[in-house]
Amino acid sequence: MQVSSKTVEDQLRDDIYGAIDEVSAALESSDRSVQRAAARCVDPLVARYTDLLSNSATQADRDRLERSLGRLLTDLRRRAALLPQHMSGAKAELAADVGQPFLLNRPPSPYLKGQTTDGRAGRTMGVSVGKDVDAWCGKCQEVRVHRVVVLQDGKPHKVECNHCKSQHNYRAESGPRQASPARATAGSAPRAIDPEAAKRRQERERLIAELQAASDVKMFDPQATYRAGMIVDHPKYGRGRIETVTRGSVLIRFADGLRPMMRS
Repeated sequence: MQVSSKTVEDQLRDDIYGAIDEVSAALESSDRSVQRAAARCVDPLVARYTDLLSNSATQADRDRLERSLGRLLTDLRRRAALLPQHMSGAKAELAADVGQPFLLNRPPSPYLKGQTTDGRAGRTMGVSVGKDVDAWCGKCQEVRVHRVVVLQDGKPHKVECNHCKSQHNYRAESGPRQASPARATAGSAPRAIDPEAAKRRQERERLIAELQAASDVKMFDPQATYRAGMIVDHPKYGRGRIETVTRGSVLIRFADGLRPMMRS
């Protein structure tokens, strides 16, 4: 019996979420066997994603997979790159896309036509003060759109969150928790997964399922009229759910977080 691509996609999504939890636990553990096992789970998932992407029938299916599974896999690869590299005789190198906002070495997405890239996925050139970049917000506890406040060596150094307006140093993602000396002992078992992180993951999974199952989806138009709860399809960020509507903007929750959109 042939397994449908939808079932393969759902299974891959569940496996990626499980690998993210496994790598997160390994980052908080000093057990090398746990860390090595977590690092080994990444490459098979990348291969499965690549096969699924190459077997997609239409460009629309490939774009949808890149916006959903592709971003999850990018988050997994970033976390796994922070694991200690247990190699002898050679210094380990980080993945090429660590700290970058997208996945793998591939041509620029059609949704990024207005940006200039250097040929590597997610590496946007010409960042300047006042431009928007994706960055980790410690106050919001998720990746959000930030405005560049200070540049250093041509790269964002200090940014301001467009949502909570807090200013802080630029980070592309959240870093691993710093273990206290008392707990960072050899052979210690991995700590339990943060319940708040598990709750956010469940909410994100429910949102992704709701967005994918929606049949009444409208293309986002800054001049259109919206109400809370509507599902829209944004040309850059994909599907999202309207959370709040004001006179001049709408707040839309996408799979990767809340984003304000101006209305005309």
